[in-house]
Amino acid sequence: MCPIGHAVEPVMMIDEDLLALDSLWAAAGHPHAVFNLSPQELIELTGAPVADVALRETAAS
Repeated sequence: MCPIGHAVEPVMMIDEDLLALDSLWAAAGHPHAVFNLSPQELIELTGAPVADVALRETAAS
């Protein structure tokens, strides 16, 4: 889902793992509707909170 331009504000969170990347590609549901931005730009454009949303498996003891 495109991270900007919604008529009704969706609930959004930004996975903190994205902050380790220099560049992100966001899409709007079509191969010709993509744009490049930094993680910081994504945070600024969306106003979404950064959260630890990844499921991490732990080693069995």
